[in-house]
Amino acid sequence: MSARMGEVDQDAASAVLVGMTARTLAYRTRGRYPIGQARDVFQKTISLLGHGTRWWTNTDLEAWNPVSRHVMDALVIAAGGGVLVAVLAADED
Repeated sequence: MSARMGEVDQDAASAVLVGMTARTLAYRTRGRYPIGQARDVFQKTISLLGHGTRWWTNTDLEAWNPVSRHVMDALVIAAGGGVLVAVLAADED
C-alpha cells in the first residue's frame, strides 16, 4: 500500500480530508458533512496531532492510486503526537 501513497503537507492533507467528507468522490454531490462542519472537525484533528505531524494520501481528489477494490477511494494517514490516524472514504460510480 505504501507504493500508492505519497507524503503531502498539512494543507494538502486538510484539503483532501475536507473534500472526501463534504462531497461524494464519484459525483461530487453533498457528502457526509457540510463543508463547514468538515473543516471544523479536521482543523481540530490537526490541532490535536500537533506540529511535526507527517501526512500521506493516495489522491488529490482528481486522480487516484486505489488502495481498495472500490472504483474510487481516498485515504489520508497522519502520524503525529504519538498517534496514527487513518481516514478512508470509498465510492462507486
